[in-house]
Amino acid sequence: MRARLLAAAAALVVVVNAVVLAGVAWNRTGEPDARLTLTERELRLERDERREENSGVSLVLVTNDLRTALDEPWRHPGEAWRHPGEAWLDARTLAALGFDVRPLPEDDGDEPARRYGRQPERRGYVVLQLGGSAWAAWEARAAGTVAAVEREVAAGKATADQLARQREWLARERRTASRLFPVAAGPDAAALRQAWPDRASFLVLPAAFGVSYAYRERARPAERYQVEGAFRLLTGELQVPRRLQGALPRQALRHVDDREHAPRFEVILATGRRLEPWIEAVRPLAPAR
Repeated sequence: MRARLLAAAAALVVVVNAVVLAGVAWNRTGEPDARLTLTERELRLERDERREENSGVSLVLVTNDLRTALDEPWRHPGEAWRHPGEAWLDARTLAALGFDVRPLPEDDGDEPARRYGRQPERRGYVVLQLGGSAWAAWEARAAGTVAAVEREVAAGKATADQLARQREWLARERRTASRLFPVAAGPDAAALRQAWPDRASFLVLPAAFGVSYAYRERARPAERYQVEGAFRLLTGELQVPRRLQGALPRQALRHVDDREHAPRFEVILATGRRLEPWIEAVRPLAPAR
């Protein structure tokens, strides 16, 4: 009896693995839905304390958003997060994803947190743009943050040291921050691809979405409760094929989270029929001078 159970369990494992491999193969047949060249800015090596014992190497997709351009390191760390969420994930988009985002009266007390907090995640798709107008908007807003500090120094409200730290922050972010920005979302991947057709600049990836609310005391009463959305990629971690691991610079493998340097490698990333990404190539980059 035990032998039959073990044989059945082994057969089940074989069948599951076969189904998984068949799905991977089908995803990669035909022309990719997208093919982008990313760098270490967008694909970070995952820290693994057991790396010496584990030959697996994985890269994690890192996205950016316009709120990070409002970071002001000499102020309270959480200050930037009091700005409104991104316009691309507005109430209309969240409603299309299946969320209840009806406005609430000001005197509802804790009801906003209860209503939004009990809604389960919804599955959909997010569009990620590499560079282009999204990165230009980030740079403009970040430069504006530095300019604001310059004006405060001139007015005697900030110090030269604070301005120096702000400029250092901007220089580092320009050199190392991810250039991959979410710009749209929705329940229909085909419709999103039609709206964002450049397959060398835009990824359409499966994502899970959630909602919360923000209370803005200084807003008009009808606008004080504002719904905000968030997302997480369902395929955000990618295994580097063993045949490509040798192209990763040794320094990058030793110093996984080192963001003080320019990117040390680039990756050709493709997505297939199921919009699941995989790594086609890895190339080391020459050190910046």
